[in-house]
Amino acid sequence: MNLKSAIAASAVFVGMFTLVGCGGDECTQASDQLTSCKIMPANTSASTPAAEVTCTGGTLCSATCTNNATCAELMNAFIGPQTSVSTRYLECVAKCGPTK
Repeated sequence: MNLKSAIAASAVFVGMFTLVGCGGDECTQASDQLTSCKIMPANTSASTPAAEVTCTGGTLCSATCTNNATCAELMNAFIGPQTSVSTRYLECVAKCGPTK
């Protein structure tokens, strides 16, 4: 997966939290991280029951990448313009595979 694909995967990851949330501690922490970094609106909650999303596999991996990222890395990846600041985060997400 290249960096453009990683950016797209990251956007899907944020959208997934915005729409349905994700059970599990790592995913809840990732949602909190995105909110505190002003990537995701504060009125969005990861506590929404997740009918189809579980915090496993690629989703858990992406959550871990998000939890290990700084706000500067996340803001650069999602709000841009993308520079080398977000490379570590995007490369991490690129290694995660698909999120479900």
